[in-house]
Amino acid sequence: MLQFRAIADQLFRNPEYHKHVRKQVIKQLKHHKKLYEAYVPMKYRRYLRKMKKTGEWGDHLTLQAAADRFGAKICLITSFRDTCFIEILPKDGNPNLELWLSFWSEVHYNSLYASAGDELNHYLYFSFAIFSPRHLGIGTIQDIINPLIPFYGSVYRCSD
Repeated sequence: MLQFRAIADQLFRNPEYHKHVRKQVIKQLKHHKKLYEAYVPMKYRRYLRKMKKTGEWGDHLTLQAAADRFGAKICLITSFRDTCFIEILPKDGNPNLELWLSFWSEVHYNSLYASAGDELNHYLYFSFAIFSPRHLGIGTIQDIINPLIPFYGSVYRCSD
């Protein structure tokens, strides 16, 4: 799943709204150039033109812009050894919603949902829908976490 599809699924429970999400993120980047320009490794206008294209992969900057635009805290579970959990807060520091995504390094984003009852114990057990051209199915966050257990241990706590 592309980043914008995963965000659309979290916001609207429908990944097909990815074009709307991309448009809003680009609008955020365009109208608040001073916040983001220093983090772009090319001419800013070129970056915006590139990111406007459907199918272009989002990056950390588009995640930050999405957090800012939608007033959301984005909780990202990654396959990176040193940073398996990344929290992206809106610049105003006042999130009004939480989006949960997984990111398999340079390959794939998923939209994550809490399983029933997990809110009480705050452990990360999520089920997620995989929306990709080749596969449509249901899995669990354990499918992502199990290969990481040798590096991180068996308990993943998102808050106390």
